[in-house]
Amino acid sequence: MAKRLGIISHSYAQPLFKGLKQRDDKLFDLIEDSPTQLAIKLREKKLDGAFLSPIDYAKDYAMYRIVPEVGAVSEGETNNVLPFFKENIKKLETLAIDPRFSSEIVLANIILAEKYDTKPKLIPFIADVNT
Repeated sequence: MAKRLGIISHSYAQPLFKGLKQRDDKLFDLIEDSPTQLAIKLREKKLDGAFLSPIDYAKDYAMYRIVPEVGAVSEGETNNVLPFFKENIKKLETLAIDPRFSSEIVLANIILAEKYDTKPKLIPFIADVNT
């Protein structure tokens, strides 16, 4: 039986998964989902392994093992975080966030607090910002 491996759809990580997707022997049953959902599925033992964000790994690090010398990085923009603001905004009180990206939420909180001295209320929101 193939091992259930959680992968993400982000373009920067695709080189890691391309070879696995092309294998004839189907060593892994690849399950594609958001990083947060993969962490939940791994914790619930619905997956045998998963590509996790550093934040999701840190939450339950005692339960996991890291595969050495494997990772994904991006030299350019990944568009995981796209801030949109009203014109002439003076104070940031709320921030709509996509709950599927926990690492980016933590990073946004840190940057807003340290660089702009603000801690907005986070509101989960999933939408296509291009429409």
